[in-house]
Amino acid sequence: MNEYLNDMIIQGEWVITLDKTRRMIRNGAVVINDGKIAAVGRSDDICQLYVARKTFSGKGKMVLPGMINAHVHTLEQLERGMADELPIFPWIFERTLPYEAALTPDEVYFSSLLCCAEMIRSGITTIAEVGAHPHYYHETARAIEDAGMRAIIGKHGMDAPSAPVPGPLFETTAEAVKSAEKLITALHGKAGGRIRGSAVVTTMRAGTSELFQKSKRLADECGVVLQVHMNLGHGQFIEAMRREYGGDPIQYLDRIGVLGPNVLLVHMSYPTTPDEISILRKQEVKICHCPGAALHGGYGVSLSKIPEFVDAGLCVGLGTDGAPSCNFNDILRTMYLAAGIHKDVRMDPGIMPPEKVLEMATIDGARALEWEDEIGSLEVGKRADLAIFDTHRPEWQPLLNPVSNLVYSATGDSCETVIIDGKVVMENGRLHTIDEDQMLERATETAREIANRAGLHPGGIWPKE
Repeated sequence: MNEYLNDMIIQGEWVITLDKTRRMIRNGAVVINDGKIAAVGRSDDICQLYVARKTFSGKGKMVLPGMINAHVHTLEQLERGMADELPIFPWIFERTLPYEAALTPDEVYFSSLLCCAEMIRSGITTIAEVGAHPHYYHETARAIEDAGMRAIIGKHGMDAPSAPVPGPLFETTAEAVKSAEKLITALHGKAGGRIRGSAVVTTMRAGTSELFQKSKRLADECGVVLQVHMNLGHGQFIEAMRREYGGDPIQYLDRIGVLGPNVLLVHMSYPTTPDEISILRKQEVKICHCPGAALHGGYGVSLSKIPEFVDAGLCVGLGTDGAPSCNFNDILRTMYLAAGIHKDVRMDPGIMPPEKVLEMATIDGARALEWEDEIGSLEVGKRADLAIFDTHRPEWQPLLNPVSNLVYSATGDSCETVIIDGKVVMENGRLHTIDEDQMLERATETAREIANRAGLHPGGIWPKE
């Protein structure tokens, strides 16, 4: 036996590694030391070879790599219920951006922390934040650091004078590039390496070609990801892009030299041309699929080419999007939708199997964030990001095909314990890094204050007394 005292041994009736051979170890265990994975194998073997300060029992447990939410707006957490049943442009320019423009620094921090609490509860350990406030992004980073999560963070990038962007969020091209560079300098490597910076052009309509080109150059020079909302809607959005840019969006971005392996295109709900897949494949562009947001917003997900992207070998991750667009941050619900929607549309139950969808939420998500060398699978030397699910529940039984049960039967509510960078952030359903009760007490009242300040009111067709 190795007498060296490791930090933790995590046991599970099933350990789903997502390693290169996709091993699923019955009665397995993971050894954690100094924030990294030190060993993965059968529990009997591990316990003979290793000792640790703390051991998590494996009875009734499934151990997985921490889930990766490749697209989320932590800033929008307190806007839930304020932007339902709206077309895409009113949703953006009449509801969501005015809400964000009204936020104070304290509200940014609070919203981001509340969002982190919801995400941790479904086993999410890493996120891609694409819309931090251009003036208060430090508050978002502080919330993510305090929660103990891992993240890439980018701020809004919007410089198009024709787009109705609220004053606090609008920047000139020079201001947008300079503030993005300041963000990357300030945040990249923060929290012991758990936080990385990112460049962002928020949408095609809100970003000029100059901003796209300079943001891509910045991302290349700094070694970070460029995030862009792309093809959010099947009709109005695409037609507006064609009018303003003189062609289909993907062809346009390719023509001006913006696409590449460090570009993450979010949504991609609608195919524009037959050449789209070949362009994306040639440029090794990453995609983030947000099925919950697409269904809620009517983006045309039934017309999407996500299965074709996957078949072509493109890297496709999964995202929940923000609270007013998807309205939930449960990554297991997102996996269920990703697995089910495309089966129905194509009338083919064999496409998008649960194993592929789990890859999208783990190792493919890590690739989308250019972080696969450290996270996304349970392998020796990688950072110790794990989620432990309680399978001793009716919806998990019988446990004959664990990945099928995870994707088709379970919800994030069965996530019991979450470990990030070797630190326990949730144990037995109790958050260690966040005062959840205090947040829940003030969430609704804070949201009302923001809505009143922004002149927004929750929707709904029934009278409220």
